[in-house]
Amino acid sequence: MGLFTIPVIGRSTVPSILATATCVFLAGCGGVSSGLASRTTTTGDGTTTSAASSGSSTTAAVSTNPRPKILVVVTSAGALLRLDPTTGAQMRTLVPAGVVGDEVAVSPDRSSVYFEVNKGCDHQIQQVGINGGDISVVASGGSLPAINAAGDVLACAQEPLAYSAGCAPSGADNGAGQWKLVVDNLSTNVVKALPMTPDAVSSGLPFSISHLSWSADGSRLAVSIAAPEDNEGWALNLVDPTSASYYFGDSTPTVPLPAGQTSSGWYWREGVFQPDGNLFVVKQCCAGLPQKRTSVELDQVNPTSDTTLRTVAIGLTDVDHTSLSVDTTGTWLLYLSGNNLEVSHDGARPVQLASGFVAAAW
Repeated sequence: MGLFTIPVIGRSTVPSILATATCVFLAGCGGVSSGLASRTTTTGDGTTTSAASSGSSTTAAVSTNPRPKILVVVTSAGALLRLDPTTGAQMRTLVPAGVVGDEVAVSPDRSSVYFEVNKGCDHQIQQVGINGGDISVVASGGSLPAINAAGDVLACAQEPLAYSAGCAPSGADNGAGQWKLVVDNLSTNVVKALPMTPDAVSSGLPFSISHLSWSADGSRLAVSIAAPEDNEGWALNLVDPTSASYYFGDSTPTVPLPAGQTSSGWYWREGVFQPDGNLFVVKQCCAGLPQKRTSVELDQVNPTSDTTLRTVAIGLTDVDHTSLSVDTTGTWLLYLSGNNLEVSHDGARPVQLASGFVAAAW
């Protein structure tokens, strides 16, 4: 993650693969869950939906879309693994060590995996086959790989890693101009770098990227922005890589929070696109200093209005919730609660599938 990304807070778990018993992911399914008390969600249009203790909407219809066939994870020890999507059991080691970051991406044809390794003053994006094999370098500098649905454009963050020896950014802007969103056309080898706006750069505060996600049609990127300081400045921006000049700044479209929650300190921790154009997000309260994470929701929201479509789960407040992923049907969701891998089918109660990870993706 970028320099200023907030670290995981709370309990730690010895890296391990803890496969749970197979079950159908309905509201009554057993297992460890991030869902807590019953709640009612009011949407932007004034309607309400009741969410049971599972965190799922009681009116949601359960689809028959099969479970995804591919599930990859990065362990806390830095291994890239392929897991059984049903049981969470380890199927294959793709890369034994050295993988970092909280984002990993599977190619649309499910033939390879993009991942991040630590190289010098920036990370490096590499690629390996879905069953392992030879590793190739895709981007010599970058982190947080995200591949579009066509499989021909890779997005990544390019940020100085000040915690590596000799890598601290410098200059009148504190190096803020070095933070960029990079869009690399793998077919044409044309690379476009989007910095922050000049006004944002002049502030000297780098608004680092913490996660990236493509829309299904490849027209937009959901760019999760981490707080630059004091737990403030969190954002979820929608960037059109073909027309945008910046990834952060006054003119960059930002996903609106539900009415009344902006002033009370709620913020977007992370968000990813669903195939239908809506977003699967982590929403937290409250920004400010000192940090006071009192509430966490995992929601499905409309990206251009303040409408909450469904609350999938109420998250734990003593751990971070990251590495969100949605399968190609839009019905299978996953995320990490701390280092626990949680899976939800059709917005039903999330169930812990396995544990010991820093990144995961369908």
